[in-house]
Amino acid sequence: MKSIKDPFLFAVKEYRDSNGIIGIVEDSEIPMAIRRVFWLTEVPDNTMRGGHAHHQSQQVLICFQGEIMVHLEDLTGKGYDYCLKPQGQALYIPPLVWGEYTFHKSAQAICLASDLFDEDDYVRDYQVFKSLQHANQLS
Repeated sequence: MKSIKDPFLFAVKEYRDSNGIIGIVEDSEIPMAIRRVFWLTEVPDNTMRGGHAHHQSQQVLICFQGEIMVHLEDLTGKGYDYCLKPQGQALYIPPLVWGEYTFHKSAQAICLASDLFDEDDYVRDYQVFKSLQHANQLS
């Protein structure tokens, strides 16, 4: 699988009929193997989740109800803003990208992750992330 350094949106195949909608993400569409899946539900409106980056883990975020405003920042300081809605789209988030996710309209999401949970993979302090940015700019 190729290494991707920038976040990007991609289309999720959706099939609709009178019985509802089925969305499909296949491994050929994402630059990672999936080792963990988790979901976010019952998040109060206007609540910000995330507030961290990962050293190694890659993620794909899919909103399947409501709306999620996403702000990402990479090691160069470049910012990325997205509005995720349940419209057949997913967001790939590479490692070492700070993420903040604000949930609106009773939003619900599922996240596909490249790694099992490991607390040591998290960068939870924004100042530590900024120091990683600084070190990246010096190299």
